[in-house]
Amino acid sequence: MFLARVSMKNAILRHGVVAFLSSLIVLLFLLLRLDFPLSSNLSRALAEASFVLLVATMLLGPLGRLYPPLMKWITWRRETGIWFAVFALLHFVASNLNGFELLRQGREVPMILGYIALAWGILLATISSDKAIAYFGSRQWKWLQTMAYVIFYTVSIHVAFNMFWAYQDQKWLPYFFIILAVSVPTFQLLAFIDEVGKYRKKQKAG
Repeated sequence: MFLARVSMKNAILRHGVVAFLSSLIVLLFLLLRLDFPLSSNLSRALAEASFVLLVATMLLGPLGRLYPPLMKWITWRRETGIWFAVFALLHFVASNLNGFELLRQGREVPMILGYIALAWGILLATISSDKAIAYFGSRQWKWLQTMAYVIFYTVSIHVAFNMFWAYQDQKWLPYFFIILAVSVPTFQLLAFIDEVGKYRKKQKAG
């Protein structure tokens, strides 16, 4: 989803690594609910894995600013962002196999938010390439990528609804996702405060 110029060989390797790790996350969530029907369990596991990928994408920037050695990992945001969109799309397909979710009474708003996030996620994934940067221009491309924040907050609302209202059978898992959701604005705020502090020090030194 974000600027990261790498060779084709490295890009394929990185996509392979992220795809493999993402599949392991799906498997982990599946194993947590072995007593659930497979179709429902798979749909939820895909959604949960995609949210983990989205949070990872959003955290790499602020974590890199707070702890510079992590900056070398910031270029992986492209791969994690793309695979977030892939798993979100798979979740959409799996969740609608037995009927269109939007038509279920009482779930219209969170479902619409989920569809908006999915549409933006697919769009950003399709333009996460060096060719797209060259076509749009770096500044315009980066502006489009700021829509990742829209995706994050709409997905967070979508996830919160499903975790706490639609499916009230997941015990501790919803609280794990609350921690993930809250971690993004928390670390963004900490990174902002850190950058302001550095700027003020430079002003005083100058």
